[in-house]
Amino acid sequence: MMAGCGGGGSGAGGIGGNNAPSAKHHLHGVMQGGQNPVSGSTVTLYAAGDSGYGSAASVLATTTTDSNGKWNIATFNCPVPIVLIDPMAGDVQAATTVCDTGSCVPGISPETYLVAVGGDSGSGGNNAIAMMAALGPCDEIQPSTNVVINELTTIAGQWALQQFANARGNDIGAPISNLGGLANAFATIANLVSINPSNLSVSGGPSNFLPTSAA
Repeated sequence: MMAGCGGGGSGAGGIGGNNAPSAKHHLHGVMQGGQNPVSGSTVTLYAAGDSGYGSAASVLATTTTDSNGKWNIATFNCPVPIVLIDPMAGDVQAATTVCDTGSCVPGISPETYLVAVGGDSGSGGNNAIAMMAALGPCDEIQPSTNVVINELTTIAGQWALQQFANARGNDIGAPISNLGGLANAFATIANLVSINPSNLSVSGGPSNFLPTSAA
């Protein structure tokens, strides 16, 4: 479980290389510990690594929760999607690569997630606090996306992504050859946590796939 970890990864990641990223704006939400807001927590938006399982993720933006546990990221850049040059052979190159006619398929936007570390849930500062919320492809995040980070989103993310995470659970990644598997793992999180597929908003509540008694 991630709760109690020391922090998130800080690697640069390989997605997109030095190619121009696409800008996104206004990702926001709230962090909760139980029924209480968590103030003063550092919230970091990551793009999953692409150099192996549990490989270092890319930091896209960082912010801090206010006294009500609310956080806001005014702007961030999505890495350039990766393009499969020869899907049958599994060759993958950056999106700026010149492709032969018919040899390219649409780019794969990196999967994204949030990690919140430290803060005060009402009993004083606690550096051992660590929670997360998994989102999905970076290019599907919208200005309306609102994300609640809490214990349920943390459990769901860690359970679904454990085979792609490092030992501490803070760096999530996959080799380029299995980015499809990583995407499938992110998709399974919606079986546990309510996620709006139109903008990747995370309510912090259980998915309607769960029986009422489980909620």
